[in-house]
Amino acid sequence: MEEMLTIFNHRVGLGYIIKLDSLDVARISVLAAKTSDSFDSTPLYANYIWPGSIVMADFIQENPYLVKNKQILELGAGTGLPSLVSCKLHASVVVCTDFPEPAVIENLSHLRKLNNCENMMVQSLEWGCDEHLEQLRNSTLDGKGFDVVLLAELLWKDTYKLHNELAKSVRMLCANNGVVL
Repeated sequence: MEEMLTIFNHRVGLGYIIKLDSLDVARISVLAAKTSDSFDSTPLYANYIWPGSIVMADFIQENPYLVKNKQILELGAGTGLPSLVSCKLHASVVVCTDFPEPAVIENLSHLRKLNNCENMMVQSLEWGCDEHLEQLRNSTLDGKGFDVVLLAELLWKDTYKLHNELAKSVRMLCANNGVVL
């Protein structure tokens, strides 16, 4: 497949082009959130567009069957590029989540609108919170979880304390026959 990525600056934003079929393309604009990264000893890194999200977006684009007509959840979305690509490739619904930092959630909501992703919802989520996980799981069409859970570069040096909560979240939110990428 030909290179589809254009204009990348991991600190500011990027334009990403998706080949929808042989004749049609869609352009996605992604902007990094402006966060202070000063939360209770767990800094956020959502003010970057990380290479892992680009790799995940490329993988989804090369394998659109993974998301087409499926319920998609992205955890630790940051700028939400994989979620945006999933929307454009006809996921039935996409839920894009990140830590409940207003600047991050507002940025994701802005990107949803900017890219006309009507089938995408943005939610804050603290990994491992039983009440929030149950509500999110029950929000799926059959209440049995998401078909695909996206995890694109959401682990870093300071998240080792949260690995158990992340694993719990994935177990609870992914459908029994679901896929984790």
